[in-house]
This record gives sequence, structure tokens and C-alpha cells, in this order.
Amino acid sequence: LRVSHLGYEPMEYDTIVVANDQPAQITISLVEKAYNIKGITVTPGHFSIMGQEATASQSLTRRELETNPQTGEDLFRAVNRLPGVAAEDFSSRFIVRGGEYEEVLVTLDGVQLYEPFHLKEFKGGMFGAVDASAMESIELKTGGFTAEHGDRSSGVFNIRSHRPPTGQRKVSAAISFMNARFMTEGTFANNKGSWLVSGRRGYLDVLLKIAGEGENLRPTYYDMIGKVQYQLHANHILSAHVFHAGDRFKVIDNDENDADTIISSYDNSYLWFNLKSQFHPRLMAHTILSANEVKHDRFGFSLWRRAQVEDAQVSDAQSFNVFNAKSDWEYEIADWNLLKAGFDARSLRAEYDYFGTDHIYYVLEDGTYELERIDTVQSYLEPSGNQFGAYLSNRIQVADPLTLEVGARYDRHSYTDDEKVSPRVNVALKAGEYTTLRAGWGHFYQAQRIDELMVGDDLTDFYPAERAEHRTIGLEQDFETGIRMRLEGYYKKYTDLRPEGRNTFDG
Repeated sequence: LRVSHLGYEPMEYDTIVVANDQPAQITISLVEKAYNIKGITVTPGHFSIMGQEATASQSLTRRELETNPQTGEDLFRAVNRLPGVAAEDFSSRFIVRGGEYEEVLVTLDGVQLYEPFHLKEFKGGMFGAVDASAMESIELKTGGFTAEHGDRSSGVFNIRSHRPPTGQRKVSAAISFMNARFMTEGTFANNKGSWLVSGRRGYLDVLLKIAGEGENLRPTYYDMIGKVQYQLHANHILSAHVFHAGDRFKVIDNDENDADTIISSYDNSYLWFNLKSQFHPRLMAHTILSANEVKHDRFGFSLWRRAQVEDAQVSDAQSFNVFNAKSDWEYEIADWNLLKAGFDARSLRAEYDYFGTDHIYYVLEDGTYELERIDTVQSYLEPSGNQFGAYLSNRIQVADPLTLEVGARYDRHSYTDDEKVSPRVNVALKAGEYTTLRAGWGHFYQAQRIDELMVGDDLTDFYPAERAEHRTIGLEQDFETGIRMRLEGYYKKYTDLRPEGRNTFDG
């Protein structure tokens, strides 16, 4: 029997005695390993939420997340309390160290989530679409991250779903001020397999109806997560995952001088398979195959009566499909040398069907109207292409107190004709028993997504990738009293920025 755990020395038993056909119960005490090349955090600005990782400091526990007041028990709002992260009250979208939300890579069990929000008509998303009760842990990196993360220029937000307890089956239901949820989880096949199903439905529309606003404002939204995992072999675990979030929104606002109608629907669907393999005690691989569709259908009409009269109408239907194959490998060459490599290949297709028209009238002295002009934008596009990324990174423990990771990644986007190489360097120095210094430097390219064309502004060509250069440094000091202090500084420089549309008429 061989027992091992990250951060501890392995322990082996040559002989286990089982008597009288009864299970043998063994108590095992592992000895903590002074240094483990995998367990060393080399990235400044690394935070753990709900997790138990000893190396990820400045974390929020599950209890803190559940007991601190926040709107809608929202994972995305919870990270606002962490240094370097900011957001506004009306939206769950957050920014990292002065960037934009689109610069943050969000993943669920290894798969990128492109629009993980509900009620996107409110500043991009009023609530997060991932149920916190079904999640195990969250990892946030606020800059200077290593080469395995690509195509985002500010941060990484990794979410991992809950692992059902061994030998248990549980069904739970809950009602809060904003949501009703149902969850079931358990194990099967002598604990070789497990399942998790979670569903949530927001009832903001019910609250508005009680308040007398249900006829003019109807927001409905729901989400669900499903996972089935099975241990194929002692060294191979296969899991199948599904995630879906849907929104329906309607608002009718009429008064003497203004009339507005908005009707919209959003759907996000993801299906993927995870295979985690350990081919050798020092060789591990994580492979993902996934397919997803993100789509919206929006209609809006507005009428203004001021010094001039204007009426506008917009019809906007858009869909975005991705097929993805991704594989990450780790090989521990020696106790002091870890090699990481991987690739990410995607087939992408989007469809835009947009029509907008704007009629502007003069108001004559007799109170009648005279048409001044008509502005019209119409686009139907079906862009498609491929995205490919690959990386190679080597983490070396130069000496007991010093760990260095040097890597680079290559990214290519066929539809933007981008081909970029991003160097990355990270270092961690144990300056004393309770003091750690970390630093990072690198280039971080971000291509325009195939679904990010500003067709409403009649911009139908893709722009080259943007680049951000990160320079980060951090000091972490533990005190024997249990207090931990972190000081961090960063420098971020953007180049090759593409145009951004701003509404100059409606603040």
C-alpha cells in the first residue's frame, strides 16, 4: 500500500494483514514535505476561495462566503473583497487591476465560460450564472500568471465543482430571497463513480409582480449544472459535464415623452468530457473535449419626444459555437524539476443578423413633424476560423529557497490572422521561515473573439490582438500570532488597443 499527498512525504506498507474477511482499518500519519515542486506558488496575486490549498493565501472560506451579505449568493460578487479587484453594485462583472472584464479568463472544471451571467441587459450581467452551493473551490490569479493560461490579458478565474462525499447520497432544496435551488449528489459502483446535479431558478419576476411591476418588467432566469464521474482504472478518471444558463427579459416603459420596449433571450449551453490520467508517478495528463453554444436574440424599440423627435428600432440575433480539444501534461523530471506542456485547439463559428434603424424628425412651429434623416445599419455575417495555442514551461528549484519558472506560449487565430509568442518568467524566494518573495513578468496577448464584432456600429472587420506587459512583485509575511500580511505591486502596460464603442448620448 502506497499513500501520497501533495506537500507530504509518501509512505509505503509492504504487508497489510486482513483477518476474518473483515476490512482492515489503518490510521496513517503523513510527514509534511519541506518543499514540493508542484505545491510551490510562483505567481504573485494568487488567491484561493473556499479551497483548502495551503499555498494559496489571503483566501475566503466557504463559511465567510455564505455568511457575508451579498446579492443573490453570487460567486462573482464575492471576489470584490480581494485586493486588486473592483466592481460596481449593479453588475456581477468585475475588473482586475485596471483592466476590463473581457480580459479575465473564466473556467468551470477546465472549460472556458464565455458569458457566465444572468440579466445581461444590466451592465453585462446582474447575477452570476454559477451556483455557489455546487462549487468546491475557486482560484483567482490577478496577473503575471504562467504560460498554461493564454488569450486573456488581466486575470484567471478558475471554478471547480463539488466532489460528493464517499459513500453518501444527498438531496437538498433551498429558497433564498432571490433564488430557489435543488441539488442531488452521491456515489455509486462501490464509490468508483459519483454524480452531481444542481438546478436554480431566480424569481425576481415574482417579486416584481408582487410589487405591482410585473406587467412592465419581467426578468426570468435559470441555470443548471450536471456531472458524472467514474474511475475507469486506478490511474484514469473520466467525467462528463453539462452546464446551461438561460434568460428571458421583457420591459415596457411608456410615458408622455418616452416609450421603450425591450424583449431579449439569452442561452449558454456547454457539454464536455474530462479525462485525468496518471501514466507514471511523475507523469500526469488532463485532457478535455468540449462543445458549446452561446446565443442571444434581442429586439428593442424607443421613441423620444424632446426638441426633436426620434424613434429607433433594433433587431439583433447572434450565435457563437466552439468545438475544443485541450490537453495539459506535467512531468516531474526530478524532485526539483517540473516540466509542463500542452495545447488548445478550437474550431469557431459565429452568426450575426443585425438590423437597426433610426428616424429623426424636426418639430415644426405648428406642432407637426418633418423627417430630417434616416440612419440604418444592417449586417449579416457568418465568420468562422480556428484558434490554436501551445505552451512549454519549466519550473526549477534552483536551491531550497529559490524556485524559478520560465515558459512561453504560442497562439494563432486564423480569422484575425494573429500569430503571437508570449514569454513568461516567475520566481519565488523563501527569504526566511515566515517570509516569501514572489515576482512575475510576461507578455499577455488577447485576440478579438469571433463573437465580438461591433456590428451595431457598422464595424465588421477584426482587429489585431491587444498586448499587455505585466511586471508584478509581492511580499508575504507570516507572523507567529496567526496574522498573515501581503504587500504587492504591479505595472501593466497595454499596446495595440483596438477601438471601443461608447454611447455619448445616454450616460
